[in-house]
Amino acid sequence: MALLLDVARCVTRNDRYVRQGRWPKQGDPPLAHSLIGRRLGILGLGRIGRRVAEMASAFGMQIAYCARSRKADVDYAWYDDPAKLAAAVDCLVVSCVGGPTTAGLVSREVIEALGPKGWLISIARGSVVDEDALVDALVGGRLGAAGLDVFFGRDPRRDGPADARQSGRPLFRPAAADAGDLSGRSGDPMPALHFDPDRLAGYLKARLPGLGGPMPVEPIAGGQSNP
Repeated sequence: MALLLDVARCVTRNDRYVRQGRWPKQGDPPLAHSLIGRRLGILGLGRIGRRVAEMASAFGMQIAYCARSRKADVDYAWYDDPAKLAAAVDCLVVSCVGGPTTAGLVSREVIEALGPKGWLISIARGSVVDEDALVDALVGGRLGAAGLDVFFGRDPRRDGPADARQSGRPLFRPAAADAGDLSGRSGDPMPALHFDPDRLAGYLKARLPGLGGPMPVEPIAGGQSNP
């Protein structure tokens, strides 16, 4: 969901836009998109796919899925072919298993079916997505955006056409396992987060010439500050 939200709301792209000093010079960036009412296809409705469906439903998305067989315990629209699913949705989340049976399952045909306004989010094994077809579609403007945290034949830090990496359409994230909840039950306890409004205001003022005076903050319970 983080990758899907980032692609939709342009969080990372707009962060770069501000950090590069483009906001004062070029004005506001393009508008972001809402998830409400968008059609989400899930390729592989296993444990992870079901959790994605539950969370996406909370954002007002319409859910469909592709699996080997129809699931009797859900009422989402079912497709037996990935390309048919891709053609019917706005966003495709790939959460199926890896291995020889799914290698290249997200083929050039599937990617082209999503179209220039479609989004591809892959949290499956890198072998599932035809990466050459994905790069070609992004560079050629035949796919709207992609969010990936797994790779197979390419290293996004150095491989592939530079315009694909720099266009803003692909979002890359190194794969990261769940560290557990705030209690640290499945990982080390997370450190407390502290917000220092003076340091943030100083940072922004240094990066964005012309920013106004001190950032107004108001105290909230616990002695923290709310910007």
